[in-house]
This record gives sequence, C-alpha cells and structure tokens, in this order.
Amino acid sequence: MTFALSGLDIALWDIAAKAAGKPLHALLGGARRDRVPAYASLLRYGDPALVARNTAEAIARGYRRIKLHEVDLACIRAARAAAPPEVPLMLDINCAWDTVEQGIAFCRAVHDMNVRWVEEPIWPPEDFAGIAAVRRDAGVGIAAGECLGSAESLGGMLVAGAVDVVQPSITKMGGVTGMLAVRELAARHGAALVPHCPYYGPGLLASLHLLAAAAVEEPLEYYFADLEAPPYPALVPRDGFVAVPQAPGLGLEIDPALLATAV
Repeated sequence: MTFALSGLDIALWDIAAKAAGKPLHALLGGARRDRVPAYASLLRYGDPALVARNTAEAIARGYRRIKLHEVDLACIRAARAAAPPEVPLMLDINCAWDTVEQGIAFCRAVHDMNVRWVEEPIWPPEDFAGIAAVRRDAGVGIAAGECLGSAESLGGMLVAGAVDVVQPSITKMGGVTGMLAVRELAARHGAALVPHCPYYGPGLLASLHLLAAAAVEEPLEYYFADLEAPPYPALVPRDGFVAVPQAPGLGLEIDPALLATAV
C-alpha cells in the first residue's frame, strides 16, 4: 500500500508542476545545478575478476563513484585495484551480518580502501541501536534507510545517531512529499541525504529533481546494467553525469510503444 501511495504522490507532483508550467525541481526550491553526478551501482557478481572488469568499465564511462554489492573482501579489493585511488567506493552489503561485532569487523577491514560508506551493515535494518553501535567503532561512514517506510521511522534512525548518510527510497516511503520531510530531518541531524533509487522509471526521475534542488550536491544512484530500451534514454549517464530535465513536471515522458511491449 505504501508503495502504491508513493507512486500516486509522484504522479500528483508531476501534475502540479505541469499545471504550473514548471519543472518539478522548481516546486522543490529550484535547481541549484543543471546536471547531477551519478554513481555506478554495480550488481553483485561474487567473482573478483568480474568485479574488476565492471569497475574498470564504469570508470572508462566517466563514473567517479562506484557502489558494490559485495561482501567478499577479495571482490572489494579487486574493485579498489581497478579504480583510481581517489574514486570512492560505497559498499552495500544488504544486512549481511547478524551481530554488531561482525559489522564492526567488516568496516575495519575496508576502512583503508577510500570507502565513503558501508550500507546496511547488520540485520535487521530497524535495529537502530545496533547500527549506531557499528557506526561508533566503524572507522567509515554508515548509510541506511532504503527499507524504512516512513519519515517517522527514518527520523528515529537519525535520532539514534545510526547513520552518516540517510537513504530514503522515493517509491517506498511517501513519494516526493515523504522525501521532503526526510530532507528536513537529515538537515536537522547533520546527515547527508543520498536517495536509494536503483530504478529506471519515474522513481529515478523524481529522485533526480530532488538532487538537483538539494543544498549540497550528492550523487544519483544508477544501476550499472545496459537496457536494450531504457524508459528514459536521456537519463543514461554521460561522462558520469545526468542532465536535469527542464520541461514541465517530471520533464520526460515514457514512449507509449515501449510501455505496450511490457504489457
């Protein structure tokens, strides 16, 4: 139900912006940049050679931020060796560890690899006290939030001091309206807001508008997988950046013929 309401909220903001004759970012405080950096969100390969190959390919395409979904240290080291040392890695381990001690040990093992954050270090994702305990001794930034379904729950995570980076998902926790509430909470607690958005459709597009209007530049997540027919070809990163649409509403429309092929 929350996912459905999030989709409706995005659609209503799109309608409101079109009625005003303005791009969505104009209703969110105005764009502070006309393009947003993207980070390559790699799939989980579980093979150091594949990780190295895809990391190198992402760098060749202009990405200057790489996210891995690996828990094996050999895979992470392979990515580190394949990317220039100044390119930060983000590590999404999807709640791989069951204890605070395991989470801390993992973070310490990667702390010298120019890691901006370790994402969702322990299970369950609602264990804010446990995540905060990892953060206190991690030596790297901690990120979380994609599994939480409301601004209130994300606020609880921030109050607990669990994260350096909060990652709400616009399609899961109330759409644009929910994201604006989290934006205020993140600013109040001094946390960076970097939306979780491994999508290709309106969720990705709405997240781009929010990042364009953000006070501090943060990157847009983009799945490192080439689609035969992406819903929004204009959103495919070029030289590591995505141009911000300037047409009314979300600014781009999906080709109806493409939608028809998916039915």
